[in-house]
Amino acid sequence: MTIQHFTFAKFRSEITSEEKEDAYKTVYLLLAGALAIPGVNGFKVGPPLSRKGARGYEFALTVEFRDLKAFTDYIPHAHHLLCVILSLR
Repeated sequence: MTIQHFTFAKFRSEITSEEKEDAYKTVYLLLAGALAIPGVNGFKVGPPLSRKGARGYEFALTVEFRDLKAFTDYIPHAHHLLCVILSLR
């Protein structure tokens, strides 16, 4: 069964629109490397499609995994840990 992993985030108030676009592009490029990891089927990143239902979140990310094992294998993977560390900056 395919697994979808969702992450939502808010930008700090001082972040400009250009910086937000840069963040989307940076995360996209970073996640492109995840496609080489077995079990990672694809991903999407960007602003939520509907601001109304987004509850203030400005950043949406979804990663699709082949199955639950692929997802649980990815969580401790070095690529995922790098993504987490970079997102906390």
